[in-house]
Amino acid sequence: MLLWCVLQAAQVADQVYSCGWETLPAPALRRSLLIMLARAQLPTYFRAYDMLTFNMEMFVSIMQTAYSMYTLLRT
Repeated sequence: MLLWCVLQAAQVADQVYSCGWETLPAPALRRSLLIMLARAQLPTYFRAYDMLTFNMEMFVSIMQTAYSMYTLLRT
């Protein structure tokens, strides 16, 4: 579930950029979408009790370690 949230959050910047914001007639709306685009480009992470930060790099590391342990136990 957390991985899905991280992946969806990464797509927000692409969707905002692809919405045609540069052709909008209202400057305030264009400015708001630019701010949204800038904020969406920040990396997404989850914190657990201010001790553990879970992000995409942590997920990849956990999956690599789990696969290594699986192959070690299988041999």
